Amino acid sequence: MLLFDTGVYLTYCGLDAASLMASRIFDEMNRGNIVEMEVGLELIKSSDLHMESDLYYWYRSGANAKVDYVIQTGENILPVEVKASGKGSMQSLRSYLSSHALSPFGVRISLENYGSYEDIRVVPVYAAHKIRNS
Repeated sequence: MLLFDTGVYLTYCGLDAASLMASRIFDEMNRGNIVEMEVGLELIKSSDLHMESDLYYWYRSGANAKVDYVIQTGENILPVEVKASGKGSMQSLRSYLSSHALSPFGVRISLENYGSYEDIRVVPVYAAHKIRNS
């Protein structure tokens, strides 16, 4: 579930955003959830205004593999993995790509700059709204 605004979400939870974002405990526990929500909102806002903007995810039980978002861009289906840092493996994203022929590449949104790893394109968090145009 994505609340329509990250600031409203933090206020609803009774959290002071300024002090919370500077907190080391917040970094370790919750930053990933907030960044994932923000990316989801950006994906919704960047979708076609004339179509319903549902977001989907992918989960493979047993292998404990999960991709945060799966979106359609033109005729392609793109798996999108969100990382709140520049670190982390891409095993779930690679697992998805190996089993889905309609996905020519995957997208990793993180604190990294633009880049790529074989069949995975890296997009900075601030540019998440540009994924549908890639």
